[in-house]
Amino acid sequence: MMKNRLYFPLAMALFGASGVVAADSPATGFYVGAGLGKAYADLDEGDVTQPLANAGFAIAGSSKEDDATSWRLFFGLRLNPYLALEATWLDLGEYEIKTDIGGSNPGHLRSTLDAGSTFNLGLVAGYPFTDRVHGFAKLGAVVWSADVESRAYLASGSAISKDDDSGTDLSFGLGVSVDLTEQIAVRGDWDRYQFGGKVDTDIDVWSVGIQYRF
Repeated sequence: MMKNRLYFPLAMALFGASGVVAADSPATGFYVGAGLGKAYADLDEGDVTQPLANAGFAIAGSSKEDDATSWRLFFGLRLNPYLALEATWLDLGEYEIKTDIGGSNPGHLRSTLDAGSTFNLGLVAGYPFTDRVHGFAKLGAVVWSADVESRAYLASGSAISKDDDSGTDLSFGLGVSVDLTEQIAVRGDWDRYQFGGKVDTDIDVWSVGIQYRF
């Protein structure tokens, strides 16, 4: 995983970009928006298969569904022409690892991670490529909760286990917005949300959205 490689360049982009802004950009004010995209979880099948193999199960194969549809609602406050505070409520979806078990007790195990509803708060710094096209960098904190469930269906019977965890971790991202009018813009975002604790995974989200400035 590349959890540490982007911190320094992102911080430089975030604070370095804060010194430049398009002349016609609003100085302060509120904006709202919504977006839809695709989320990808950094799942490792070995996290499931290795403990099973250590317990004596014969692993016949595994597969994963590490992508899900994601949506977001965001609310921003421009603090000055260069910097904004942005709050985002988003759904990161559900992911699955399926493990096939052979040997004398065949069957399969279905493990799911439900990232569910997540809240993010961060700073957004902008850089104007043209009067209408702006790049931006984001750095913030994600407040997350997740449910993990495993269901085993074996020749000897079935079983289920559930667990959950929550925490506050780092988030960062990059994006581009294009002004359609003085108030309406479309934007494309890439975001990485880090989940620590027992979940210990990163979720990347690529999304497109629309933004309205008051």
